[in-house]
Amino acid sequence: MALQRTRRPRIRSGRSLRSLGSPLNAYPLDAPAIVGRILRDMSTDLLEEARKLSPRDRLQLISQLWDTLSEEDIPVTAEDRALLDSRLVDLEANPADQSPWPEVKARLEQRRR
Repeated sequence: MALQRTRRPRIRSGRSLRSLGSPLNAYPLDAPAIVGRILRDMSTDLLEEARKLSPRDRLQLISQLWDTLSEEDIPVTAEDRALLDSRLVDLEANPADQSPWPEVKARLEQRRR
């Protein structure tokens, strides 16, 4: 039995394989340009939907997305790591010099007035 070659539909801007009446996995998406376009369209759609949310809901979404990342997903430069380490050393060496967040926030709010 000879293999029959099937024609893959060309996807024009704004159209997906689903819009052509076939399941998404019916045709191999091996072309990086097509995959890139689909991902860009998804990103744009998601961003547009996120902009419709209230600021409080967007912050909650950011928090939930942040929680999906592992330590390996978050790049920390050597310079950032050195700064964090020096601040930790200072915190441990001088605990009385530190201020709790409510006090820091109150000072910042006073400066804004």
